[in-house]
Amino acid sequence: MAYIARKDLIDSFGQHEIERLESNIARNQDPPLTPEQKELITLNAIDQASNEVDSYIAARYDLPLPSVPEQLKRNVNDIARYLLYKDQPTDEVLRRYEMAISWLNKISTGKAILVFPIKPEGDEGQPFTGTGIFVV
Repeated sequence: MAYIARKDLIDSFGQHEIERLESNIARNQDPPLTPEQKELITLNAIDQASNEVDSYIAARYDLPLPSVPEQLKRNVNDIARYLLYKDQPTDEVLRRYEMAISWLNKISTGKAILVFPIKPEGDEGQPFTGTGIFVV
């Protein structure tokens, strides 16, 4: 299960960077790749990152997860970006990747947990507008 979409990477790191990374990976292809084929490069990186994440969280959580916490999405973004950099990640990209792996190690050993968003049951999240008496 992919935890993010290509749009999430673009929202996090900018369209220019993601397209540049796709082009960098595809530059030696003959014939040149179409834009759709370049996007598949990113989708492959997202799948690889999601599979790597699964290998850590499966130690503590049943898969598939009931929902995807934002912190998990952020870390999958960092791992997928690292994979797109191929053999030449910048220091910042490498640092963020290493932080993501460190966090995943903590998840797998129970030193950190995933916090799932909880939707209120029955009221669909609507505020209470009635009146009532509060007794102390």
